[in-house]
Amino acid sequence: MGWFMTTILVPIFAPNLVLWMWASWTHISQEDAKRLRQITPIKDGQLCWIAIAFCASALYELFEPTRSLEPGLKSILLAGLVVVLGASSVVAGGGAAFPAPERPNGVPWHHHYKALKGSLILTVLSAISYSLVHFN
Repeated sequence: MGWFMTTILVPIFAPNLVLWMWASWTHISQEDAKRLRQITPIKDGQLCWIAIAFCASALYELFEPTRSLEPGLKSILLAGLVVVLGASSVVAGGGAAFPAPERPNGVPWHHHYKALKGSLILTVLSAISYSLVHFN
């Protein structure tokens, strides 16, 4: 359970934890408080940096000499991890270059924040892949 918390849960929830800590330690105006939302630190694909770290760790573990995997399974995991790593890099870079504006009223979040939706999917895929490789 400790491994899961430190390598999966903490990186996923850290952006909002930092936001909460910053808001509680500093005096912010009412105008800033209105703009301070939990979606702000992750809306532009920042979760993909976590996915990149998971994929890099899984690739490292995949090629450890003590890993005994079938060659076919190893090839599938390698291809999947490389695809998720590449897609995560594109979403993270694209979100940084083209940040999403504020969501208009009446538009669902999953239609407006496409980078967030993509980063959530890629982070889940990378976490599952990392868990599969780690636990063999």
